[in-house]
Amino acid sequence: MQTSLGRQKAQDAATLRASRRALGGFVLKLMLYAVFAVPAAVGSGHPLVRYVNNLGAICVFAAVLCGFLALLQRQRPGDRALNQWDEALGFAGIFFLLRGIALG
Repeated sequence: MQTSLGRQKAQDAATLRASRRALGGFVLKLMLYAVFAVPAAVGSGHPLVRYVNNLGAICVFAAVLCGFLALLQRQRPGDRALNQWDEALGFAGIFFLLRGIALG
């Protein structure tokens, strides 16, 4: 028979695994998007500004897509484990950071 403390530890371990998986997916997607933003930035003008703008646009699209997927999967914002809502907020935050860099 499992005690209450044992069940809590099992739930915490499952939450940690789910959060690590979500964070790993976020980092992998961000690296992939950063690579995809490079070809569009090459050319005339200021390539760094164009790169930041392109990556920002991709992050906006990713934030909207993550929010839509979270709605479809009926995930709750503010859940104990990281989920699509947190990923959407992460991409939105990166967009605003890049926007500040581009305008700065």
